[in-house]
Amino acid sequence: MRKKLTTDVSLGGEGGGIDMAKYGCGAGGASGAGGGSERARFELYAVSNHVGSLNGGHYTANCYNEVSKNWYCFNDSHVSNLGSGDRGDGGDAGLPYLLFFKRVGAGGG
Repeated sequence: MRKKLTTDVSLGGEGGGIDMAKYGCGAGGASGAGGGSERARFELYAVSNHVGSLNGGHYTANCYNEVSKNWYCFNDSHVSNLGSGDRGDGGDAGLPYLLFFKRVGAGGG
């Protein structure tokens, strides 16, 4: 029987940013040439969570609000404020199913 993975993923740094320049995602295209590492920085802004097993469960979403600088959990018709430092995992690293990032820096937002 297959089992749901619950591997921790470190998002590193404040705000859950990831620098993709070393993977060739800079301003210079696929090769990364051109020194555009500032355009290869991505920040987490939303998380789709799954509670349950491979056979069934429940989905919630955590989203970051740039105006209030807080994370919010959307669970059916209920919305709760998670605060500013939660990074969207609700305190349980085994729940995230999909991570949503946006490009930040020069030309990216």
